[in-house]
Amino acid sequence: EQRVRLGLQISAIVEKEKITSTDEQIKALADNIAKSYEDPKEVVDWYLNNPQHKAELAAVVVENNVVAWILKNAQVKKEPISFENLMGRGQQAYSISGVRGNKMPLKNTNKSARYSLVLAVCH
Repeated sequence: EQRVRLGLQISAIVEKEKITSTDEQIKALADNIAKSYEDPKEVVDWYLNNPQHKAELAAVVVENNVVAWILKNAQVKKEPISFENLMGRGQQAYSISGVRGNKMPLKNTNKSARYSLVLAVCH
């Protein structure tokens, strides 16, 4: 359930912020994956010449671009948290939320909407 909600929230960010992948990013990812193989060119061709495989790479690139967008636009707020609280005991350890409430609306027409990503580090 949590993964589904996170996926929907990420999809909403992709749609609202118009985050996409470029052919150059897809090619760079294919090159990066292929460099550990005996014949890298064959692996790159396998990814880029098959629409399904290329779409899989494009999805990874979009996810990476979402993470980059979130990190670029994040406002950091440090709060101490115990390991027990982080691990949940019935609470979410992370969330992406809109300005209003705990859940980002899937359709947000507010142009000034902000997103917050809660990342926790225990020491």
